[in-house]
Amino acid sequence: MNRSGIFTRLALLAALILVPATAGAELAVYADRDAWEAAVPTALLVEDFQSDPPSTYTTPYTTHAGVRLTSLHDPLGIHIQAIFNMTRGLVYSDHGNQLCWSFPDLPANAFGFDYQTDGNDWELLVGETVVTLPAATAGFVGVIDDDRTWPGFVTTCDAGEQDGLSVDDLAVADIFFGENHVIGSASRWLSQVTPTVIEYFSCDAAGTYGPTYQTAAGLLLASFPPDQCTFHIVASWISSNALMHIEYGRELMWSFPGSGTGCSGFGFDYKTGDGGWVVSYGRFQVPLPANREGFVGFVTPGGADWWWVTVSAGSGGFLGVDNVRFRPGFTPARETTWGAVKALY
Repeated sequence: MNRSGIFTRLALLAALILVPATAGAELAVYADRDAWEAAVPTALLVEDFQSDPPSTYTTPYTTHAGVRLTSLHDPLGIHIQAIFNMTRGLVYSDHGNQLCWSFPDLPANAFGFDYQTDGNDWELLVGETVVTLPAATAGFVGVIDDDRTWPGFVTTCDAGEQDGLSVDDLAVADIFFGENHVIGSASRWLSQVTPTVIEYFSCDAAGTYGPTYQTAAGLLLASFPPDQCTFHIVASWISSNALMHIEYGRELMWSFPGSGTGCSGFGFDYKTGDGGWVVSYGRFQVPLPANREGFVGFVTPGGADWWWVTVSAGSGGFLGVDNVRFRPGFTPARETTWGAVKALY
């Protein structure tokens, strides 16, 4: 396929993956923790509040595990204390002033927590979807979204008389799209993928490159639209060199080495500035938090597409990429040529 054909195909796919999920699409909602955990690949206990000293705090507040709590309007008082399950948890009242919970690392498409309501119905808000937590109930609520990821959720109640909502044992799953998983921890990703190629950018001379460039490890970088994007090899925030990208809404496409090969797993260290950066793999999108250093790794047992895309939301903020690790592998076998021909008749 010639280069113009490649860019045409990538442009069409990029247009598809940027179409947002249908507003108000229903989530799969679970009332049983065991059933929810059985439906996700890895359920991680993110926050049990055992490391937060019992006290009253005011939003904004970040828990010991890194869960960020903010309020929609005026600051809210939140209490870390013994709750219904006889362990330490969070209790608060909001009278319609929504409490916003932000996950500590990557966004997620599955999370859940134990709760106890007072004499009022409380609400869990995930985007435009509303899940009711019934009055005078102690239970579990978990959600799974097969279409998109979320950076957090909201809990709220607008009743005038409140004794509060109790929350404990917040669990967040690794992002998963079918058999493909996304992991925000380098050590856990490395426990599942053994990379055979690592691009440190240490063999790439510092400078400005574009619109196409092949790294020393064989990764092919190309911008879309063509001739519209430059990127820089600069001193890394980790060690030696890294790739720094400022694109103003354009796309930087990374192709794995080899023709017709795939990748059974890839990951990289990242550093973001302002703006909404997204890693797009196939039709799936994984946002990277702004102004954050971290790691994102993909586990793709069946063989990943042989290219992936980073997209900025047009803000002009930078994305730094270093230590790109991947394990080349063939994509699943396709139907034979003769079978494909017969399918036409």
